[in-house]
Amino acid sequence: MEELLKKIIGSLNEKDFSHEKAVLKSLNGKSVSEEISLKNYSTLKKSYEYMNAFFIDGGSASLLSSSSFSLGFFRACIVKSEQDEFSVSFSEELYCAALQENDFFSLSTFPEHPGINKVRVKSKSLDESFSSFDSWKACSAARRLLEISLAIKAASDNKGSLIVLDGSLDGEEYEEMLLETLKRAALKNGNVVIGLSKSNSFSTNMNRPLTYALLSRKKNSWIYKLKVSPSDRFKACYVKFSDGSSYAFRADFFPEQESQAIKALESLAGISNDALFQGYPYGLVEADDFARISLEEKQSIIAGLASLQDWNLLEKAAFDIHELLDSSKF
Repeated sequence: MEELLKKIIGSLNEKDFSHEKAVLKSLNGKSVSEEISLKNYSTLKKSYEYMNAFFIDGGSASLLSSSSFSLGFFRACIVKSEQDEFSVSFSEELYCAALQENDFFSLSTFPEHPGINKVRVKSKSLDESFSSFDSWKACSAARRLLEISLAIKAASDNKGSLIVLDGSLDGEEYEEMLLETLKRAALKNGNVVIGLSKSNSFSTNMNRPLTYALLSRKKNSWIYKLKVSPSDRFKACYVKFSDGSSYAFRADFFPEQESQAIKALESLAGISNDALFQGYPYGLVEADDFARISLEEKQSIIAGLASLQDWNLLEKAAFDIHELLDSSKF
């Protein structure tokens, strides 16, 4: 085991990233790159430009999953921040089923959701034999679509506010329409939208995480501005919110809002010092906590569904021997 760890650490040991490039790749496969430069760093200042902010996150639970269908329960919420007071202002829950149709999965929801129902998610399998992972991954698209839908609601119902979405502003083909709607609503009402990613696929041309490379070159809190983008829909930068934090995050914004986005990140720095997750906006901590679906809640939901007609038939169709073994006591 030590040898494996040494091999991984060896790929990270080199601290001089001055000759490496940042490689940015979008979900549609387009890739661009640029040199990593100290000139792109700037000190992150704390400001209170946006006193009202809305934070959006979601949670999911897999209820049934097979090679041809999956059923899940999803929740997303909006946490409102007003002068350091945080509260859930809106939440939405639904069930979603993903059903195989040729080389894609079709989504159906209850209650019916116009932004999710009938969405088609193309399978990315390299062969024709789909697995339960493929169907559940397709079903999980409902969580992301629900989050974007709530961001649209926040952007439509408010003016001059900051809207922070957990995750990027990049999107799969089936997400593009909702992301465009979000952009139009935000620009119309003067709301700034930030997509904040805890993890992302941007790397260096030496196949090292870009976040790690940027943290290695600059201490204290900072913003690192990327000059290029793999998509016309969004631009991206990296931000370290707190001097004492060991984390930096990718922050996406709409190209039309670049100057406002910097001020928005400065506002988020003022609420990123909570001991629970230092260097991460507290509004997203609250949103994650509320939207998360615990194992106990999942079991309660399944117990409620077990009384429905034909539930046993569905369980047999989705029977997973691995799950049985995992739950066995030896």
